[in-house]
Amino acid sequence: MAKGLVDAVSSDAKGIREVKLSSEGEKKIDAVLPAWRAAQKQACELLGTDAARALRDASGNIWSAPI
Repeated sequence: MAKGLVDAVSSDAKGIREVKLSSEGEKKIDAVLPAWRAAQKQACELLGTDAARALRDASGNIWSAPI
């Protein structure tokens, strides 16, 4: 929130802080999306589609794993 990329959203849920992208945050995402897509394409070309998919799936599991 300090950089203005997300805004707080009011919530009735106790203990939960909800946020959303601000308009500046959305602009930032739009600005970097072409580079992100190019990097994903390059990963598929270098690793092959199956390996790139496996890497993406494994990294998703890291973020959802309990600490």
